[in-house]
Amino acid sequence: MRTVMTFADFAHELNHRSAILASLATIFISVGFVRLALKEKGLIRHLATGLLLMHMVVFLRTFYWDVVQYFTGTVAWEEWSELTGGRAVNVIFNAMVVLAAYHSLRALKLAIPEDVRSEYSLIGAAFYPRPGFGKRLRKLRRSRSARK
Repeated sequence: MRTVMTFADFAHELNHRSAILASLATIFISVGFVRLALKEKGLIRHLATGLLLMHMVVFLRTFYWDVVQYFTGTVAWEEWSELTGGRAVNVIFNAMVVLAAYHSLRALKLAIPEDVRSEYSLIGAAFYPRPGFGKRLRKLRRSRSARK
C-alpha cells in the first residue's frame, strides 16, 4: 500500500535536504576563508576571520539543529536535547557571532584611511564615513564645476 506524503512531511524532508546542502556549501566557503585568515595580515586577516566565523556558525547551527536531528531520529534527538539543556548550546553559537563581529569591525576600522582612523572607535568604524559625507561631496563637486 502506498502512502501519500503530506505537505508537512514534504516540508520536513525538504528542510533536512536543504540543510545538508547548506552545510556542505559553508564547509567549502570556510576552507577558503581559513586559508586567507592564516596567510594574510591586517585588514584581510580580520575580514577573513570574521567571515569564517560567521560561516562556521551557520554550518554548526544548521548541522546541529537540522542534520543531526534528521539522522538520529526524533526520540534520540529529544533525549539528547534534554540531556544537553535544549537550546543552551546556542550560547556557543552566539559567542562565535560576537567574535565574528569583533573581527569584522576590526577590518572595517583598518579600512578607514590612516589620517582619520583615530577619530573612530571600533563600533564607530561601522559608520565611516560620517553622515553628511554625501552632502560635502556634492558641495565640493558643485564648487569645482562652478570654477570651470
